[in-house]
Amino acid sequence: MNRTSLIDPRFVTNYNRDDFDLQLFWLFCLVVAGKTAMTQAKLLDGFLKANIPQGMPNATPFQVINNLVSTGELLEALKTSRLGQYTRLERAMRLSLSLKLQTDSVDAFEAIPGVGSKTARFFLLHSRPNQQIAVLDTHVLRHMRNLSLTTQDGTPPKGPKYEVLEQEFIKLAKQANMSIADYDLHIWRTGSGNTL
Repeated sequence: MNRTSLIDPRFVTNYNRDDFDLQLFWLFCLVVAGKTAMTQAKLLDGFLKANIPQGMPNATPFQVINNLVSTGELLEALKTSRLGQYTRLERAMRLSLSLKLQTDSVDAFEAIPGVGSKTARFFLLHSRPNQQIAVLDTHVLRHMRNLSLTTQDGTPPKGPKYEVLEQEFIKLAKQANMSIADYDLHIWRTGSGNTL
């Protein structure tokens, strides 16, 4: 893994990722759920670097995970990393190895146990252009509450309620004359204090 495996959460939108960077970004999407983005980015970087398979200095993130799965060491490596949510991450990472990150639909991502609408949409919104989806995280929901568009707390709703709020957020992005991805990052940067 001679390439950097450190994600900068302030600059996650990239529509030209190769396989290595798509795998890295997907793993970041998995580990950041419910956690502080900057901290999780550093912990993920440390986890990947500490587990590069011997004789594979250019291993991709999924090759690192696959090696840990094949040796039965993934769960223990996650615990050592301090990433948290070890059981959920072990299962999600193991099952993610079969994803086609360039082409799978949001449903394929959400079919992975422990992956919800927010995580799946976060990956797609910031890795594929022109996505008409929204990431209803704590910061977005707070923003929408401040605009009296919802009374929803920090937990994203499920099903049809998610879809209704998602459409409202898409309208807000259009009114701001921003792409949905740019508007999402703007709200996150403002709400989290991670300004440029």
